[in-house]
Amino acid sequence: MVYLWNKFLMGTSFIISGISFIYGGWTQLLTTLCICMVIDTLTALGVSIMGKSPKSNKGALSSSAFVNGMFKKLFSLFFIIIAHRVDLLCETDYFKTSVTIGFILNEILSIVENAGMAGVKWPPVVTKMIDILKKESEENPEDVRMVQSK
Repeated sequence: MVYLWNKFLMGTSFIISGISFIYGGWTQLLTTLCICMVIDTLTALGVSIMGKSPKSNKGALSSSAFVNGMFKKLFSLFFIIIAHRVDLLCETDYFKTSVTIGFILNEILSIVENAGMAGVKWPPVVTKMIDILKKESEENPEDVRMVQSK
């Protein structure tokens, strides 16, 4: 039994080391992004359970909408890997940071939208900020690609 446990720990360590390597080390930004992704997924599931999701015909849970959302999150993580590689090629350290911050903001916007669909009342200043962001993304989609509803 100890032998199997040691093999499990070695395999897990190998996987975690590989993930850390391809991201150029694990940072607080990546941790924040992962936390936001989990919260966004849970709030989206909550909205679906409440029957208020715009992603399905009846507002209920939809496996295809869930899978699509997970693939979008996976692609976000792929873009961060690519940004890290660009940083290495350019000998800089801001591409990965910028891309990660952009995806964090996108997740936060999605969480706020989910909370609004769930009936959370926001202070007027927050509502106005969301309206401005949505208006900007509709008027200048080529300039504001990150601010898209999921």
